[in-house]
Amino acid sequence: MKLLWDEGGSATVEEAFATDTITSSTFTYVELRSAIAGATRSGRFGPEIISGLGPRLRTIWREVAHLPLTQATLHRAADLTDSVGLRAGDAVQLASLLFAGGPDLVRFACFDLDLRRAAGELGYEFVPPESEMRAF
Repeated sequence: MKLLWDEGGSATVEEAFATDTITSSTFTYVELRSAIAGATRSGRFGPEIISGLGPRLRTIWREVAHLPLTQATLHRAADLTDSVGLRAGDAVQLASLLFAGGPDLVRFACFDLDLRRAAGELGYEFVPPESEMRAF
């Protein structure tokens, strides 16, 4: 969402997007579309902004390497709901991260505190780094 509209952390994510290969679970597309729908329903943005979010998402999404939502990912996510106590969507994201690569290969762009805690316990580093999270 940080790439769709300007909010706390957007500049940090834009910088990472410009310099790193961005890989994401295909589930993220559903989450992003849900966020757009929620912003539309709540009136968070005016029609001129809402009308540009769908096309902006499609443009950004074309530049992202996609991790498929496989049976293995789903089973791993289900296990994570038990072992680390994550909500279903966060467990899918963490399972996808685990399949993307280990902490020595991947940095995790994440602002959700529960998901950061779980990934941090597995040794992952973050965008933004922990030291910058207080700003958001």
